[in-house]
Amino acid sequence: MTTATSTVRRRRRVSYDLKPGLKPFIEGEANTRVHDQLGRPQRLSAQFRRRFCQGRTSFEFSRLSSAMAAIGWAARTYEDPRLLPLQGLLTSASLIWSATPLTTVKFFRHHLDRRGPRCPASPEC
Repeated sequence: MTTATSTVRRRRRVSYDLKPGLKPFIEGEANTRVHDQLGRPQRLSAQFRRRFCQGRTSFEFSRLSSAMAAIGWAARTYEDPRLLPLQGLLTSASLIWSATPLTTVKFFRHHLDRRGPRCPASPEC
């Protein structure tokens, strides 16, 4: 059985240059995934609504190196009442070194401290 999905996504970002080399911004996103064909009733439904918001800042150490740091919160709720909401703290950081105009080295770390999803009284999990 194949399932077609539809995803509606809205993303907004607000930014301001405080001074040369320092650019903080706030970003938020909301999306919804809907499956056109639902599975059998005993299976878990993967339809969800997701929202996240995070604050970031990017800064330059020099013309050759820059960095970015972010912290935020993400939450996902499922339409299936057997699944608890998924939510957690988002953190990310990166370091970018531009050795030459054609060579760029990026080091990055993304982390989501998850709490969920769990289906407490279901034998399917």
